[in-house]
Order: sequence, then C-alpha cells, then structure tokens
Amino acid sequence: MVKTPAKGPTLLGGSKIRLFGVKLNDVTVTADDGARNVARIYAFSYDGNYYRLDATTLVVVTGDGVAVKAGDAAVSIDVLGMELKVDQFAEGVSMWEVDKSDHGLRLEPVQGTFEEILLTPIAEAAAAEGGSAPAGRIQLAGRIQLASRIQLAGRIQLTGR
Repeated sequence: MVKTPAKGPTLLGGSKIRLFGVKLNDVTVTADDGARNVARIYAFSYDGNYYRLDATTLVVVTGDGVAVKAGDAAVSIDVLGMELKVDQFAEGVSMWEVDKSDHGLRLEPVQGTFEEILLTPIAEAAAAEGGSAPAGRIQLAGRIQLASRIQLAGRIQLTGR
C-alpha cells in the first residue's frame, strides 16, 4: 500500500523504498479492496541511494503518487529519500513510497506476435536444453521460462552495486 511520505525523518524510515515514475492513464487494475494504478517506474531510492533502472518497468501502485518538483527546484528529502540531488527530474514525475516488506506486483510487458512472445521463447529454452522439444514437452519448456523471470528481480540488486 502506497502512503503519503511522513514529514521529517522517522525511526523506521530506513525501510522505505521510493519509486519514481509516471502513472499510466490507460490501464487500471481492480483489486478486492479497490482500484489500483499502473506506473512506469524509471528509478527508485532506498537507504539513501538512488538507483536508475536500466529499462523501465511497470508496477502496480495505489494512488496517484506525490508530485516531484521538476528541474532545479528544491525537492524535500521526504520525497527524494536521499540528501543529494544530482540529476534533474522531468516534469510529470511522481513518487510512490512503499515499505520494503510490502507486497508488490511488477509487470513485464512483452509485445509482439504470439509467435514471438510465446513460441520462440519456448523453442529457445528447448534448444538450450540440448535439442528440440517434442510437442508434449512444450509445457515443461514454458515452465523454464517462468523460472528465468525470477532472476529479473536480481537485476535490480546488480544495478545497485
């Protein structure tokens, strides 16, 4: 659940992650406890560090976020999550604050023909196993692709090093 950032430092502020991005206007997600938005996230800050993602990612968020001042305007540490602002934010960027223990949903958009987004990855996974998969093994090869998506979460940790 995304909350408005607390004013001033707090004892538990070290567990906060601030997501920076823009809310998509053409996508919403309906949950049991209300509608959620989808945001294109470009970067995040955590524990006094700012991490720019190599590629943007879509994340399900609650609310519209807190507007971040564009350009050289002063940005509160409560919004930025770090003491030094090196880069300038573009107009329209918002911030969503989450706790590192909150559950989230990251979406990996893949666009193309169904052959490109479904069949080719399965064939490539089968080839990596040492040959072509018979028709009965296609489902098993598909599970391998799902397992490899877990490693995408690790890419964030590598970016932060």
